[in-house]
Amino acid sequence: MPKQKKHKSGETYRWVAKDAAEEEKQQRKRVKEEGPSLEEFQSSGWPPTLDESSTSNKDYYFNSYAHFGIHEDMLKDQVRTGSYMKAILGSRHLFQGKTVLDVGSGTGILCLFAAKAGAKR
Repeated sequence: MPKQKKHKSGETYRWVAKDAAEEEKQQRKRVKEEGPSLEEFQSSGWPPTLDESSTSNKDYYFNSYAHFGIHEDMLKDQVRTGSYMKAILGSRHLFQGKTVLDVGSGTGILCLFAAKAGAKR
């Protein structure tokens, strides 16, 4: 365990062996360049972002799409739907003969645009 010492300015310093100091320096450099590993991040003491036992947090997003009204509102949003249509139809070369997977497709409108742009499936 590194020894700690207080400087006259009130700052605390850690005294570590030279090898440990070099190892710690390399670890900080790696984390700065690559980010922490999953294990390091999980053990860092950060609280979970959601209370996983709470139904409202767990299911709110998906339950909101379970009602037809939200889909109707999205389809009627001409700016939103039109932007998707223009982006897909304007990029026909990306869709020609391709297989398209629309995860969480809802109404399937994006699949219809992709088919119109030449998607095979």
